[in-house]
Amino acid sequence: PISIEEQTVKGGLGGAVAEVCLEKGSYPKTFYRIGIRTTMTSLAGTQNYLRTAHNMDENAIVSHAVNLIEKKLELTS
Repeated sequence: PISIEEQTVKGGLGGAVAEVCLEKGSYPKTFYRIGIRTTMTSLAGTQNYLRTAHNMDENAIVSHAVNLIEKKLELTS
C-alpha cells in the first residue's frame, strides 16, 4: 500500500492504514507513506511548488509506486 497526505506522515493517514492492516491480519511486505517527512516546513508557495519541494508531486508519486512494485517483485521472486 501507499498512502499520500499533504501533511506530516507522523500520526497521519498512513499510520491509520497500517493500524487497520495489522488489526485485520494483513501484513504487507511493502508499505510507503508519501508526505512531509519533517515535523514542520519552513517553505511557502503554491500547492504545486510545495508538492514538488516535498517530493510528493505527480512524478514523485509515480516514481514511489514503481519503486514499491519493483521491491515487491524482488521479494516474491
